[in-house]
Amino acid sequence: MKVTLITITLLILSEMIFCQDHPGIHQSQLEYYNQNYILPELDNSGTIRPKVAQDRVPSREVFGYHPYWMGTSWQNYNFDLISTLAYFSAEANTDGSLGNLHGWPTTSLINEAHARGTDVVLCVTLFSNSGLETLLSNATYRQNLINNLLAQVQAGNANGVNVDFESFPASQKENMITFITDLTETFHSEIPGSQVTLAMPAVDWNDAWDYNALATISDGLFIMGYGYHWSGSSTTGPVSPLTGPGYTLTWTVLDYLEKTNYQADKLILGIPYFGFEWPAASYVPGAATTGTGDSKTYSEMEPLALSYGKQWHESSQTPWYYFEDVEIGGNRSTSIIISEPSNFESMLLVSDADKL
Repeated sequence: MKVTLITITLLILSEMIFCQDHPGIHQSQLEYYNQNYILPELDNSGTIRPKVAQDRVPSREVFGYHPYWMGTSWQNYNFDLISTLAYFSAEANTDGSLGNLHGWPTTSLINEAHARGTDVVLCVTLFSNSGLETLLSNATYRQNLINNLLAQVQAGNANGVNVDFESFPASQKENMITFITDLTETFHSEIPGSQVTLAMPAVDWNDAWDYNALATISDGLFIMGYGYHWSGSSTTGPVSPLTGPGYTLTWTVLDYLEKTNYQADKLILGIPYFGFEWPAASYVPGAATTGTGDSKTYSEMEPLALSYGKQWHESSQTPWYYFEDVEIGGNRSTSIIISEPSNFESMLLVSDADKL
């Protein structure tokens, strides 16, 4: 089974997976940075070189996202540990044209990754239920998008595409299969050795996705293994519980294995490096929240956890900590933060997936 590490360059915010009445993390972050980040001028005039042959043979696929707003942080990536880097993102329009490319193709990034034997793919996003209905129900629009994605990937001398369609309508289940079939055939024909992958939900709420067909057709399904709690959750809890009651990362992996007829080699598990800090009613995990949570990256959380005292939540197998906030208006508020799942345990889940 493949495994994906999402580096902390992509801050992922999501909601408790008991309903789908909120934007997903990828959508939330893209919308936020589209409003609050100005992309600097980039010199993309140089030649983009092809990927060199790898001098290593990884036992797992390690797939990471580089959001455009992270700028040149890729200069600090250890590409020796990354199999594929997805540039996030090119925004699709409902007629199949591409809107904001957010600096793609970034010559220096692609050349550095290629020099280290890492594939670079372009992530295409569309986060609108009605927009996806318009796009996918029209054969001309679907072909427009395939043509435009091919042109952009070829312009970047890149290695494929990652499709991130969210708020997905069940009415487009069959059209999505048709689109991914045509997209994959086109890329494999026009760019030999290229890959087509899809970002997939932790839970398919309305039976909109044909996991088995999409896994068979494409080169991989990237499971967004996070979002079990989010900033607006009514209770505190882990963003990616490994175990416990209700929906968990283990439940999600088993669901995908069963629904894909155990095509484990086509599954890529996304693991978060972030958590949330909520004002809460008490000091225990699962306490009622009294306000909106703030996101924290792993690099922010770890020193705070060491300062306040890192604790272990046995049921979900996740670390957490708490602290008492300052006095506000004569009342004291309690804050609890639930951090990311234990990555060691998550890696064991991946390693053992073939045995499940």
